[in-house]
Amino acid sequence: MALRDILTDPRRKVTLRDSSRHKAVELRAPALGGKERVSESFEVPGYPGANAKLVIARAGTPFEREPGRFRLGGILVKSRHAIHESTYFDPDLESNPHALWFYGRLVCPYIDDLWNDFDNRFEAGVPPEPNNPVPILDPSRQTGLTRGHPFVTALFREALKRLRPLVEEERQREERQRAAIESDATRKRLNALEKAAAKFMQEFGEEEETARDPDNTQVGSHFTTRGYVLSPPFAQMVREHSQRFTLAVSQEVFPEFEAGANVQIECVTPEITSDRRFVGLQPHPQQDGVLRAVWNVKALQATAELQAAPSPGAGLKIQLEDIDLKHQRSRWRQNVLEIAARHASVARYLGSKASGFAGQETKHFRLLVAEVVADAICYKLLAQNIQANREDYEHADWDQYYADYSKYMSQFLPVAHKLQCPEGT
Repeated sequence: MALRDILTDPRRKVTLRDSSRHKAVELRAPALGGKERVSESFEVPGYPGANAKLVIARAGTPFEREPGRFRLGGILVKSRHAIHESTYFDPDLESNPHALWFYGRLVCPYIDDLWNDFDNRFEAGVPPEPNNPVPILDPSRQTGLTRGHPFVTALFREALKRLRPLVEEERQREERQRAAIESDATRKRLNALEKAAAKFMQEFGEEEETARDPDNTQVGSHFTTRGYVLSPPFAQMVREHSQRFTLAVSQEVFPEFEAGANVQIECVTPEITSDRRFVGLQPHPQQDGVLRAVWNVKALQATAELQAAPSPGAGLKIQLEDIDLKHQRSRWRQNVLEIAARHASVARYLGSKASGFAGQETKHFRLLVAEVVADAICYKLLAQNIQANREDYEHADWDQYYADYSKYMSQFLPVAHKLQCPEGT
C-alpha cells in the first residue's frame, strides 16, 4: 500500500532483485480500472485552512476482502509525503460487502501540520492544543491515523458523507437483483430453512449448552472427554458485579481426588477478586461420581467496553443473490447468508437470468441449496464454538475441526434436505 505513489511515479523504476539467483523483476503498481464517482475538495470542520480532496471510483468487479495494509480496495489516506492507510472510514463499512466495489484516495496535507505541531510542542515541553491532543499518526507507522483524534473524526465524517451513499446504492442494486431471482416457492422454502437453521444453532451452540447445564457434565459434552470442566470457561463481567464459577471433576478419570480435597483459586490480575482462596470439592448433588467446587469472582474495575452479542442463529436470513463470489458458493454478511447465483455449480442448475432462473423448482437445485446452506451453517456454528471454547481447540488439528464439522452436518443436513425436497425420491 505504502509503495503505490513510488510505483506510479513515471520518474522511478522499482526492481526486486534476487542476488542468489541473479534474477530481477520490475515491480509495477496494480492497474485498477473503474469509473470515477466522486472527485471533490472540502474543508475539514473545526480546522480553518485544513482542506482535503477525495476521489472515489467504482471498480468493474468487487475487491477481495484483504488486510488493510495489502488490499487493493479502500480509500488511501495521504498527507503531503506519504500514504498512511487504506480505509473505508467506519468499522461497519469495513465489514460491508457492498463497500468492496470502491477504491480511491483522500489527500490532506494538514495531517503533516498537526503531526509537526504536536512533535514540536512535545520537544519544547509545551502542552498540546485541545484540537490536537495526541499524535495524529501511529508513531510506529503500523495502524495509520489515530482513531479518536478530533481531526481524524472530523475528516472521516466528511469522507463518509460522500462514500456512504455509494455503498447504499450498491446494496439497493443487489437487493433488486435478489428479489428478481427468488420465486415465491423458493422464498417459502428458504424461510423454512431460516427457522430450522436458527433453531439448530441455538440448540448446538456452546453457550446454550452451558445455559442448560451449568456444570456441563452431560454425556457428549467436553466433560466426558477431558474428565473436568470449568464453567464458564471465560466471562465478560460488569464492574462491581460477581460471576459464579464451577469446576466439575470426574472421579472415574481422576480417582485420586476425593470429597473434601481443596482447590486453590488465584486471580492473576488485580482487576478481579475471588470470594475464596481455597474451595473444597463436594459430591455433585445430581451426578454420581462427580465432584464440584463453586466460588464467585467479582470485577473491581473495568478493563474493556462490554457489548451484548446476539445468541447463535438470532435474526438469521438466507438469500439467493445474483452475485459471483469466485471460489465461494456463499458468504456471511453479519447474520445474512448469501448464496451466489453466478457460481458455476449453482448456475448450472438454477439457470440463467435470461430464462428467469427457471431451474429453481428442479430437485437438483433444491438439494444443492440444502447442501450449501448446511455447509455454511455448520461452518459458522463451529467457528462460534471454537471462539467460545478456545482452550478446547488450543492443540486441535484439521482432523478435530473436520470431525466436529461433520458431526454438525450429520445433524442438520437431513433436516435441510427434507425441507428443500419433502417429496423424497
